[in-house]
Amino acid sequence: MSHILEVRGLQVAFTGERGETVGTDHVDFHVDSGETVCLVGESGCGKSVTSLAVMGLLGRGGYAAEGEILFKGRDLLKMKRKELDAIRGKELAMIFQDPLSSLNPVLTIGLQLMEGIKSHMDLDKESRRQRAAALLKKAGIRDAEAVMKKYPHQLSGGMRQRVMIAMALSCEPALLIADEPTTALDVTIQAQIMSLLKELKKDLNMALLLITHDMGLVAQMADRVMVMYAGQIIEEGTVFEIFDHPSHPYTKALLAAVPSLKQDPDRVLPAIEGTVPEEYGRITGCRFADRCPYRQKLCGQAQVLNNILTADDKTSHRVRCRRAEEVEQDGRV
Repeated sequence: MSHILEVRGLQVAFTGERGETVGTDHVDFHVDSGETVCLVGESGCGKSVTSLAVMGLLGRGGYAAEGEILFKGRDLLKMKRKELDAIRGKELAMIFQDPLSSLNPVLTIGLQLMEGIKSHMDLDKESRRQRAAALLKKAGIRDAEAVMKKYPHQLSGGMRQRVMIAMALSCEPALLIADEPTTALDVTIQAQIMSLLKELKKDLNMALLLITHDMGLVAQMADRVMVMYAGQIIEEGTVFEIFDHPSHPYTKALLAAVPSLKQDPDRVLPAIEGTVPEEYGRITGCRFADRCPYRQKLCGQAQVLNNILTADDKTSHRVRCRRAEEVEQDGRV
């Protein structure tokens, strides 16, 4: 497979009244054509910052992004806004966390859908309208013509998210970034939205970068998984490697915190004590050390992503922990 997206050494820092705050620290990953990669971690770990950096949507001023973000071999960080606009919405698209704040409240759904189509496709007005209606139907909205005349506030949360999916897929992108697309939805609608994304991804042979904190969703959707903590990728592997052989204490704790119907009803669900550190750019050693049951003196030293080798010396499993082998073999959380 070819890398449709390759991020190398991505560093994002924000400057404010309290000085510089690190958003991501030397992040490296890739997404191949047609695959689903999940980026997981708690709120405040840098997942959304990473996705916004890829899309070039971090805003104006107040931040600095370094490294390389290669989309089909072209560095997005070096592109001018006009060049980015030609790619965003066409070959590279994104679904945001909150569809209500992402949609324009004073424009109808139809106008917003047709705007993206007009920007990237040479179609007349009637053809744009027909395509917009067809996209809504493909996204699971039955009465598409009526919905096109409505405003965002007149739709339910699930309907708005389907509209966002239709907009993102309007020009059949090669890569779709979905930033926690089911956060504000109830469980039934969540399942429908993810089933829809899975189906559309297959139909369009599209790559998907899914950002979430829901490990159940990861198990359902992912080919590969990247676990992020305090601005760093701390574990990466196939979905089977991560779920069957978690080798970082943080990954192990995340999986242990997922409720199961098979577990003892009297068993207390384990939680990860503490919170993600705010000033993690100033931490020299392991950024999870203060919350880690495996911490030792050596955890104060710099940690790097190392390969976990198998018997045939072939693996895609990498972990940022000096005690990874012990963690993977240990039955405790």
